[in-house]
Amino acid sequence: LQGHLDPDLDAKALEGRLQSPTLNQLSRMTLMQIIASYGWDLELGDIKGAFLESGEIDAKYRPLYAHQPPGGIPGLPSDAVIEVVGNVYGQNDAPAAWHTTFDSEAQKIGWVPSKFDKCLYTLRDQGKLVGIMGVHVDDTALGGEGTVFRNAVQSLRKRFPYRKWRVNSGEFCGAFYKQDVKTKKIEMSMSKFAEGLNAANIKKGI
Repeated sequence: LQGHLDPDLDAKALEGRLQSPTLNQLSRMTLMQIIASYGWDLELGDIKGAFLESGEIDAKYRPLYAHQPPGGIPGLPSDAVIEVVGNVYGQNDAPAAWHTTFDSEAQKIGWVPSKFDKCLYTLRDQGKLVGIMGVHVDDTALGGEGTVFRNAVQSLRKRFPYRKWRVNSGEFCGAFYKQDVKTKKIEMSMSKFAEGLNAANIKKGI
């Protein structure tokens, strides 16, 4: 879907449906520092088809129709038009709907969002900090210890379809993180991201 072609774009913008929080840089550094300082293992997971987990689109924005993707859909005529009933990639309000869904489920499990960043969560057991988690759209980075933490992680993995779950190393927010399994020190590199950048062709005299 192409968001700029959404017939309800103006109405959604006025309602604030196009705004979705993302983990800021300071929170990301705080997350990694706390995990390293407490001696916890860094765990990284990404959710498959996250937007689809946020349910059906609001009834007042239906019906919504779209052309098939390039190559079509198996079993459908090439000229068939499809009805969009759920939140999918390409819809401008899908990220906000997804965050609302994840936030609601995470809080039910016991995760508490920070007052300074809605995408940074902490988990406590009788007042003691036992876990911390950063969320950036469909990616999560977390660390912790104890039964309460492990149960909270299992509840998240049961509720959402995580396709990958890595420990001590992996990508998060476009960077690659690697943790020393002994010292728990965490290093971050963006070399893979930099290597993937395309060269900019700038004409002389500009």
